[in-house]
Amino acid sequence: MTMAFRFLAAFNEVENHLREKLTARHGERLSELIRWGQDEKLLTQQQSRELSTLASLRNALVHGRYINGRPLAEPVPEVVRAIERLRERLLRPAKARDVLDLARPATFAPDDLLSEVLLVAASHQYSQFPVYDAKDGYSGLLTTDGIAMWLGANLTPPGIGLVEDVPIRDLLPHVEQVDAAVFVPVTITAADAATRLQHGGQRGRPAVALLVTESGQRREPLVGLITTADLPQLLDAAG
Repeated sequence: MTMAFRFLAAFNEVENHLREKLTARHGERLSELIRWGQDEKLLTQQQSRELSTLASLRNALVHGRYINGRPLAEPVPEVVRAIERLRERLLRPAKARDVLDLARPATFAPDDLLSEVLLVAASHQYSQFPVYDAKDGYSGLLTTDGIAMWLGANLTPPGIGLVEDVPIRDLLPHVEQVDAAVFVPVTITAADAATRLQHGGQRGRPAVALLVTESGQRREPLVGLITTADLPQLLDAAG
């Protein structure tokens, strides 16, 4: 198979995939399809730019001159590999769990003391701590940034006494306004996880963390935690 036919085969698979996912009409212009795909989070911004660039070559191959059934212009191997990589990432996207070393994070109960959280944060370099109530399930996400803001707001006369004696439940009403987490299923793709971290918070703001459960429900057992520190790996896998 020539480079041109390899390129066209891969490009057509990508285009058909987008049309199927977007339930687009066959006559829908590709430029509109790409923009729509990005709006619907099927394509990252980088993938949209790459596909738009490759579309120009596709048009040249389809509408250019042929001799003995072969196009005069033949794409270089690097370009063919680029569209084939894009095809693989769109049709068989990497799962976040295959990219990251997901492990159940340290969790706390509302009645646990802040001193316990600070000890774990210092010894393991953790910065996000899901809080779960034995009866009601998920209660909130406690982070080191949220703790710092809470301390700053409360270290005024008459003060809060010893930090060691403060239960986590006293912090939650304050830090929940700052640190928003999003629940996602364990099957989430790397691309979707990256998008959720960047824009999945309140009013489209970044999410501090993604809490991973079997199907993304709050009452399910926690499987893992994805944070902004994981974003470079997710974006690299998403392409």
